[in-house]
Amino acid sequence: MATLAPTVAQPTAPPGLKLPVLVQTLLFGQYRHLLLPLLHRRYGDIFTVRIAPGRTIAVLSRPADIRTVFTGPADVFHAGEDNAILEP
Repeated sequence: MATLAPTVAQPTAPPGLKLPVLVQTLLFGQYRHLLLPLLHRRYGDIFTVRIAPGRTIAVLSRPADIRTVFTGPADVFHAGEDNAILEP
């Protein structure tokens, strides 16, 4: 008799645009000052933007949420992993 493996819930991303990644990348790169306020009005305080190459950015706007990310445990928030882009 076969046993079923337990299912593990996959984390879901906050809501965001359903446009193709290339379109979102171009909008984010050229019109970020218009795009981010529009997405905030449409989706609320937390939303995602998908940009090339294969990255999904979660945008937070509430100071309490931002504080939680920066002061939370490093093993949960993986602090510093994406900062490599800032290196010279």
